[in-house]
Amino acid sequence: MCALLTGVPGAHAEEPGSAPELQVNQRLLDERIDQLAQVGDGGAKAAPNAPVTGGSFPRSFIIPGTDTSIRIGGEVRLSVDYITQGGGNNINAVPTNTLGVAGLLESTPLNNGDSNHSRSSFVFFSPRESRIRIETRTPTALGEAGTVFEFDALGGVASAQDPAQIANSLILRMRHGYATLGPFLVGQTSNWLFDGESHSETLDFGGDPYLGPDRQPLIRFTAPLPGIAGAVYAFELNQPDTDVHTAVGKFDSVNSVAFPGVVNFPAGVGTLNPVGGASINPAKGGFPDGIAGLQFDQPWMHLRLGAVLRDLEIADGRFIQKSFIGYGGGVQGWFAMPWLGEKDQLQYGFGDGVGIGRQISGSTNSALDTNYGAFPITSLAAANRVIYKPIDEWAAWVGYTHRWSPDLRSNVSFGQRHEDYHAQLIGAAQSGVADKNLTTAHANLIWSPVAFADVGVEYLWGQRQVVNNQRGNLSSILTRFRMRF
Repeated sequence: MCALLTGVPGAHAEEPGSAPELQVNQRLLDERIDQLAQVGDGGAKAAPNAPVTGGSFPRSFIIPGTDTSIRIGGEVRLSVDYITQGGGNNINAVPTNTLGVAGLLESTPLNNGDSNHSRSSFVFFSPRESRIRIETRTPTALGEAGTVFEFDALGGVASAQDPAQIANSLILRMRHGYATLGPFLVGQTSNWLFDGESHSETLDFGGDPYLGPDRQPLIRFTAPLPGIAGAVYAFELNQPDTDVHTAVGKFDSVNSVAFPGVVNFPAGVGTLNPVGGASINPAKGGFPDGIAGLQFDQPWMHLRLGAVLRDLEIADGRFIQKSFIGYGGGVQGWFAMPWLGEKDQLQYGFGDGVGIGRQISGSTNSALDTNYGAFPITSLAAANRVIYKPIDEWAAWVGYTHRWSPDLRSNVSFGQRHEDYHAQLIGAAQSGVADKNLTTAHANLIWSPVAFADVGVEYLWGQRQVVNNQRGNLSSILTRFRMRF
């Protein structure tokens, strides 16, 4: 439980690994402190040819001469995916099997006669979800100290050469990098609103809509809830950001030429910068997003509650200075369904908010929308014509896991994300771009011939609906070969 409180994902999470119970950790910690007291200030020293001994958590070992347990693990994946509909110009992109939310679905061509629609099917191979994870735990008088580093190969291609023609030289990116000490966690990981245990397993790296953003830098405090067995509470601060959809596209407070691939605000509209003549991106980071949560665990159920407050600021440095409070929250979890199968589960979740923006999954959703960018702003009178409004947004999902046998399992799931954009603000052009609804459905069959490897096949269907109600459909047959170590 202690590791769960500080960020180690659970059995349904994308990341491998599970957490020991708090009581077991405390007992091990007390025993180790007693041993250190007997050794004295000099500490333990590794004897020559000392054998490596098992560590304090599964598949770990003690680093000789220290009190630190370490585990080095990860997995190798190869995805072979056949996009049967909705690929569009992504046929020429670097292959990745992030298809659902925050993936290909968000840019699927619309059913409006676009020439991209005729380029809708293709096959690609991708090892990019392969990853490596290094985890340590050390007993201290202040509680267990831990570190986690996890990397995968989704950081892009290392050279300008075509990876399908020459060498598929991939760049590692950091997924998780955090430290824990007792009830505190500091670093980058999935925030409290994302609960991996509440989602069905999908071969699609994007998956169904969910509560919580991608991994974020954060500070978290968690502790057992007094008087209730299996219950904890949490408080968390996330990296601040203001995400806003303007009349010329989506922007946030980190849009800058310092970030390759990030589109900068177009010149000639919005507030003109007197130095250099470029237009100003008005999004400005405020105070950190604040999150509070509760979690309840029993052998037959898991329940997580979370709420968030966001400080959203708009400032052009000349005429506009506005702030908004975004808020929202959600409930998610699972129930055991033993009457349908010994290890069957029903997963579910719902999240909603006003100005919640990126705290619901995706890369095209925003907390605010505005007519900023529809015209130049060179005076206070022009600035007074600018209107900002918080967006009401929600996401819901449900899934079911059935085990046909100890080595064969299936998952089915369905989810939707919805945003109530103000079409009169973002205008006609962006109403044909901004995603109002994203809907996904997955069904798979996964075989594990040995405990640490699996082979799976999955069907994905998705639909994208933009603000002006045009739609685009995505379908794919995905396969995955995975071996963990």
